[in-house]
Amino acid sequence: MATKEKAIAVTSKAKLLDIMAAKFNLAPDTFLNTIKATVIKPGKDGKIASNEEVAAFLVVANKYNLDPFTNEIYAFPNKKGGIIPIVGVDGFTTIMNRQKNFDGYEIIYSDDNVTPEGGKSCPEWAEMKIYIKDRSKPVVIREYLDEVYIPVRGGYSGPWQSHTKRMLRHKAIIQGVRVAFGITGIYDPDEGQRILEAVETVPNGKPAVEMPKEIAAPVAAAPAPEVSLDGPPADISKVVG
Repeated sequence: MATKEKAIAVTSKAKLLDIMAAKFNLAPDTFLNTIKATVIKPGKDGKIASNEEVAAFLVVANKYNLDPFTNEIYAFPNKKGGIIPIVGVDGFTTIMNRQKNFDGYEIIYSDDNVTPEGGKSCPEWAEMKIYIKDRSKPVVIREYLDEVYIPVRGGYSGPWQSHTKRMLRHKAIIQGVRVAFGITGIYDPDEGQRILEAVETVPNGKPAVEMPKEIAAPVAAAPAPEVSLDGPPADISKVVG
């Protein structure tokens, strides 16, 4: 039975590879090698994605109909096994525009500006408002700069420093699309980087959790000696020591 199930799984992977390769007019083997060399790049430890990890990536790319060769979707191999599918703002807007009930969007910004360390003056928050044809009210998602801003890393500036407003806008768009259309299983580049860093800095990729210890029961105090008020005690030394 196990052999039969394994054969079915291998057949399914092969079919998916053929389907995806045909989209780009490539032979399956060429498509597979190209994905490994350009889309799922080796990790810092030199780990190259396995065929199974490529298959997992292709399942996600095919599900959301995203083009790996135009950077709509790419991935990092996870040290623990598997892959981390990354989708940039272009991929999320592609998903949004393909929704049949999508009816436009607008972005609203805070009137108050803040200047994060190393960054440029930027609205305190950005709000993504998505209109959907079969809903009476729009989906509204607000992203705050202080919760999404990525500071300078390793002494090098990044897009959050050079394009602070644009990056906040991207965050609002991505989160709005996720909530409005129930998008799961993919991460934006900042989230993917955080996942990689967590795996690299925490053993086994899991935070250490200290189990609660049993609280010792308090030691009962020795009962006080009884003192009779009706007359002198039989042995006063037992009372006063």
